[in-house]
This record gives sequence, C-alpha cells and structure tokens, in this order.
Amino acid sequence: MVVSFLIVGVNFILKIILIELIQSLHLKTVTLETNYTMITIFIGQYVNTAVLIVLNNASFKDFDGGDGLASLIFFVGSETDFSVNWYKNVGTTIMRTMLSQAIWPLIEFACFYSILHFRRCLDRKGGSDTYVSS
Repeated sequence: MVVSFLIVGVNFILKIILIELIQSLHLKTVTLETNYTMITIFIGQYVNTAVLIVLNNASFKDFDGGDGLASLIFFVGSETDFSVNWYKNVGTTIMRTMLSQAIWPLIEFACFYSILHFRRCLDRKGGSDTYVSS
C-alpha cells in the first residue's frame, strides 16, 4: 500500500510541475494551454504509474544475465515472465494505486480547504466576525 501512496504522491508533484511548465510557455489561448496540460499530465502519470509498476515487478535475469543496466535499475522483481503470480503481484499493485488515485482528489480538497480555513482564522485573529481583518 505504501508503493501505491508513493506513486500517488509523485503523480501529484508531477502534476504541479507540469502545470507550471505549461503555464511558463505562455501559449496564445487558454484552450491550447488546457490541451497541452491535459496531454502532458496524462502521459506523465501513465509513465509513472503503469510503466514503473510493470518494470519494478519484472526481473531481467533472463534478459541480461543479472549483470546489465536493466537489472541494476530494476532489481526488485522476482518474476521473469508473465505468469499467474506476476499478474497477482502487478494487478494488486495497480488496483491499490487506482483506488488511491481515486480518493486522492478528496484528500487534496480537504487539505487545501483546511489550509484556506486556517489562514482565514489567522487573518481574523481567531474571531468569528468575517468583516474583521488584520
């Protein structure tokens, strides 16, 4: 489950970075900026989620004898081929990640709303009057 939440956290950071990069391009229209943002976030999160899970659960001992670059980078996996155990391991990790990714917007909303509410309380000096500000 930790891997799933780690992937979701990396996806969140990746999304923020990609949005900032697209905004720094100063594209001519908002539609163009939205399209670029949507496509880059999709590709970035796809690579981070799907490809890394699959590669991390793979074992490249049959491919490079265990001494190559692929075996040095991805050394966690134990399955050398697609088998029932491989699908059980990868499938459960993908499903946990998808579940975490599905509830992440709710967690993100709650966090940002709490920060906003806290900053409002600080601005009002802890009082309940909404017209008093520091």
